[in-house]
Amino acid sequence: MRHYIKRILLVTLLAPVGILLVALALLPWYASLVPIPDVTIDLSTNLTAEVSTKLTNRTVTAHFAMTRSRRGGVLVTARGLLLDWPYTLTADVDYSLLTLAGEVAFDLSLDKSACRVGGNAVATPRTWTATVEIPKTRLTERDPVLGDIVRRFLPPTLTNLTFAAQLDFRATAERTSEIPVPVWMVRGRLANAEVCGFSGNVPFAVQGLSTSFGADGIADRVTVAPLSPRIKTMSAAGLVATDVYAMLRMTEKQTFLVTEAGAKVCGGDVKLYSLYLDPARLTTGFTLFLDDIDTNELIKLSPGFKGSASGRLHGKLPVFLKDGKRLMLRNSYLYSIPGEVGALRLEDASPIIDNLQLGGVDEAMCNNLSKALANLMYSVLKLDLRRDENGELSLTLKLDGNASSGKLTVPVKFEVTFHGDLQELINASLKLATQK
Repeated sequence: MRHYIKRILLVTLLAPVGILLVALALLPWYASLVPIPDVTIDLSTNLTAEVSTKLTNRTVTAHFAMTRSRRGGVLVTARGLLLDWPYTLTADVDYSLLTLAGEVAFDLSLDKSACRVGGNAVATPRTWTATVEIPKTRLTERDPVLGDIVRRFLPPTLTNLTFAAQLDFRATAERTSEIPVPVWMVRGRLANAEVCGFSGNVPFAVQGLSTSFGADGIADRVTVAPLSPRIKTMSAAGLVATDVYAMLRMTEKQTFLVTEAGAKVCGGDVKLYSLYLDPARLTTGFTLFLDDIDTNELIKLSPGFKGSASGRLHGKLPVFLKDGKRLMLRNSYLYSIPGEVGALRLEDASPIIDNLQLGGVDEAMCNNLSKALANLMYSVLKLDLRRDENGELSLTLKLDGNASSGKLTVPVKFEVTFHGDLQELINASLKLATQK
């Protein structure tokens, strides 16, 4: 009797397990017969007010279908809307009843877009690994989805924007028996990026932007890899910089430290060091070091300049940027190399002469200076920006050399200081340029 009861109990216990195993084994055959209800996930509470106003749909919807896959597992297909954009997700699920292991390979695409995300995951009762990858993809503003996203979220001051870039991305994560916490790694690269457009009425362009990026993590500890972006050419409002580079790393306070950055500008080098940048506030201070700047290229940037110049300039320009919008200048200087001679030939010296006359310089002296600036060989050229105890900025221009007119050559020693709120003038000009 006891033996009979044990057999009944054993059968009673094993029957549900057997039924479950049979059901799992037959799952690929009857998967298509089992309806899966549609899913809608509301994301409105996770979106900022600014983002919500640019969307008509604030949910993720999914309509599922299941069939048997070619590998003998289950192929799950989900279609729906990811916010305002339709998507398709396929997942090929396979499993082993003997090892209790499962594997899934998935592919996610935004319909009509070139960007696709693929990946796979393998799991056992104690371990798992996963990979997510974006293969090398060329993205442009002509992509229907990406172009729509950019147009919706583009600041109104940016217009006629065009861009192109090559992106590839790979992320891996795993949990092993030896390390029972998630360990993950992200690697990616943006290459040959180009952007051009208008900020207000100011044209800008960036060509040949490339950078690698990445991060590593274990459990809740994250390490962001240093960034080393490179740009072949960038220009804005007539100012052109080439061979632009920067070396950045993220600090523990979620700010960026630019250890070094530089570019070729006006035929010379402009560099900065040890710049702390808070992306949330964009308030920072830094000093630009200028070496071997071409005088002719620099003076051409001045509005109303007509003429030519030669020679090289060196100096430094400390700048403080507040909230990413307002520039605050500090004591600066720019000077020619002592002993080197340069030429200055102004076809129209009225911008300088007009300021001198407003400062009280008599007409005869202004006329003589205008003639001297028409053909001047200088041994000293210095620009000196200073802030006094009242906070007022003044710009001093100093010139020493010889002026020639026909066969007549006379020595010239000239120094003039321009007063006024130069900082307000610069910021007002920047604001006006970006709002027009």
